[in-house]
Amino acid sequence: MNIVIKSIPHKDHRYPTCGDWYFEKDGTLIILVSDEMDPQSQQLVALHELAEVMMCQAAGVTQKEVDDFDMNYEANRADGDESEPGDSAHAPYNRQHSIATAIERIVCAETGLAWADHEAEVNKLFDETH
Repeated sequence: MNIVIKSIPHKDHRYPTCGDWYFEKDGTLIILVSDEMDPQSQQLVALHELAEVMMCQAAGVTQKEVDDFDMNYEANRADGDESEPGDSAHAPYNRQHSIATAIERIVCAETGLAWADHEAEVNKLFDETH
């Protein structure tokens, strides 16, 4: 097993997101988070991504299905729509994303960070790019 978690400039993600996961040809799981967030929010987003990919694998949801949905969602996003692709009922990984968000919320609370403050860290990335 090889898992790499690292932060990158927000603008360098494959599409507009603060967290992403994918597998390299050798099977290495790559989890990327935006480095403009504070360290605690970076860790929470990384945790979300790890939980999501684990559950996607267990449910047979492929990286290609997730990537295709996310990239199409972003390419066709309506003005003013600030939702996450995984929140869509049409997302092939909606259940996995929702549970990963619940895990992220629990750990956020247990580490003493208000969810609203964590959301503000994430949202500032998109406020700066639009």
